Amino acid sequence: MKKNLINPRGTESSEPPQQADPRRRGRSRTAFTPLLEALAASVGHALAALLVDDEGELVDCAFPVQNLESPIGGVTSEDEPAVAAAYWQLVCRALKAQPTLRFRSLHITTEHRSYAVTPLPMDYALVLLLNKSADIAHTDHELAKAARAIALEAAWTSHPPSLNTHVKTDT
Repeated sequence: MKKNLINPRGTESSEPPQQADPRRRGRSRTAFTPLLEALAASVGHALAALLVDDEGELVDCAFPVQNLESPIGGVTSEDEPAVAAAYWQLVCRALKAQPTLRFRSLHITTEHRSYAVTPLPMDYALVLLLNKSADIAHTDHELAKAARAIALEAAWTSHPPSLNTHVKTDT
């Protein structure tokens, strides 16, 4: 049985009500929203911070304030965050299936975007959607800090440190 991550501790949010962010596409705020907002705000050129479950479903997302003037916050479509979350969860699952490979984060730069992906306990993942110009090599500290905060909020045990993997593509 899957743990409810919307409000894992079963407590009401102590946050004051905020104006709805249209980029959240009607998703309710969760206990993870402030953690993802902090991550998105702390990394230059971030477009979105995404929490994805073991099945590739987007659990929660946050967008940096500086992109609020755009209706979809610098992403190419309203669906881009959910599609990216599902895709990188599949990649994490495939990499985890390799018995000799353990990784703490995965950095990918493509022609149009950069991504930083961190696997979390219970096969969840933390995905950072970034502009191509982002310096993703410097995202590790912020990703690790956010992963620890999410694990604490979800009452997970931390995962062991292992290798970072950087991938750059021409297309």
